[in-house]
Amino acid sequence: MSGLCLAIGLVVLLVFARNQYKLKKRCTESVNGIVTEVSSSEDADGNTSYSVELEYTVNGERYGYSGDSAHYVKKDESIQVFYDPEDPSVCYIPKIKTPPVFFKIFGGFFAVTGGLGLIEGISQFFQKKSIT
Repeated sequence: MSGLCLAIGLVVLLVFARNQYKLKKRCTESVNGIVTEVSSSEDADGNTSYSVELEYTVNGERYGYSGDSAHYVKKDESIQVFYDPEDPSVCYIPKIKTPPVFFKIFGGFFAVTGGLGLIEGISQFFQKKSIT
């Protein structure tokens, strides 16, 4: 069972990492965007996260981004935005774009739980082997 948990956690983390890599590879052009809105919230552990909205312009057409960030940014701040030249609405913003909390928690939980279970199983295997 622990091997399954470890596998699930690693698959979730690898899928997210692969998607981020593909997005970075796809978004090869860059412009500066302007932060239009920033709001913050604090979780039960006291960690602050920010909701950010920004706008950027490509070839005279305005695009928007709205998402969460673990990093503080100021309203009206200029931030580099990488976009897909084939579809400028697809963007990657290194300064503010962070992995969804779900992927970090879900993948991390299963990877850690599975890893600990696997270590425990191996430990018990060797303890039984030394007794016999």
